Amino acid sequence: MMMFLLSIGMIGLLYWLIMAYSGLRLSSIPVLRSPASERSVWPCLTVIIPACNEGAEIEDAARTLLNQDYPNLQLIYVDDRSTDTTGQVIDTLASSDSRIKEIHIGELPGQWLGKVYALHTGLQQAIGDIVLFTDADVHFADGTLKAVVDHFISRKLDHLAGFPGLKPSGLFLGAMLTAFLRQFVAVTRPWKVSDPQSGAFIGIGAFNMVDKQKFLAAGGFEWLRMEVADDVGVGLLMKRSGHRCDVVWMTEWLSLYWHRTIRSAVRGTEKGWSSICHFSVTATIILGFINTILELSPLYALFLLCPSLRPVGWLGVCIMGVYVFTSVMIPRRMRQPILHNLMSMLVAPFGYVVMIRTAILGYFRGGVVWRGTLYPTQDLKSGMRLNFRGKPLT
Repeated sequence: MMMFLLSIGMIGLLYWLIMAYSGLRLSSIPVLRSPASERSVWPCLTVIIPACNEGAEIEDAARTLLNQDYPNLQLIYVDDRSTDTTGQVIDTLASSDSRIKEIHIGELPGQWLGKVYALHTGLQQAIGDIVLFTDADVHFADGTLKAVVDHFISRKLDHLAGFPGLKPSGLFLGAMLTAFLRQFVAVTRPWKVSDPQSGAFIGIGAFNMVDKQKFLAAGGFEWLRMEVADDVGVGLLMKRSGHRCDVVWMTEWLSLYWHRTIRSAVRGTEKGWSSICHFSVTATIILGFINTILELSPLYALFLLCPSLRPVGWLGVCIMGVYVFTSVMIPRRMRQPILHNLMSMLVAPFGYVVMIRTAILGYFRGGVVWRGTLYPTQDLKSGMRLNFRGKPLT
């Protein structure tokens, strides 16, 4: 028993050392700054915003884009089959500002995901040399577009992803968020994205900026038409095509809620049937159990209370120390409360139950329900570009 527990504990320690290393490496990602000087010429920028039932959020977020002082700007709002007031809000905004072009999608063609088709449709109408894909609930600070386009041009980039600032939504939901973010950065290794010799790539739904012609030449959304993780897929497409990619901290420039409620977060995981569960209930149960054990491994410190297992307890103290270090390092960059990070391992059992729920729903539904549409498993498999580890399948 002692050797078994020590073996599991050593694996847990390795897991948390990897998390700590990821937290340290986040400091090497550049932070977006205001331009040192005003450019005499700004290239045309198109911002494409797909929206499905965003009536409660879209107008306030849109005002932050309309308040930007970028001189050569096109905004394309794509209403993706909304059943609420989203379409009306978009029409009202378009009638009041000539920079806005509105597109309404009434029907979804076969072999396309709704959001991906909305992005694809918007891209066909884009006049900008540089295109930004963002979400309808993202708020932009004043001067964001000038700052980021200057960064994009100065570094001669073809794709740029931006880490936004995520607004807190309570302790439990915040702990869920920080657990997800911690594992996301460990898997994607964003500090390696700019290295052309590395296969690391990243894409972020709140902010994906591309050179339009190079994105289209690489395959565009046609290549991603059935990829649920379309935002990360944009990063994969550009990196595999040999283009210059990077990621930047924009926590002071962009803000949004990850989810406002636990129920919304749980429903959001249902897309994980493809990208995380890889269409397998068995794999989900096994991998989810292993992940839960690793996440809870700092609790090995409790074995100090058992005299016969104190060596395991001391190993747990080491794991706990690395865990606390990680929980302090990552919030410094991601602007998340430290308490949420310290609590994050305790949500692992809940996360395990959520992922099993996701797998069972996906299995019995025969696919993924997203934006009110059921996408069959076989269709998703045929168009999948990423697996549950965030690595390319092709």
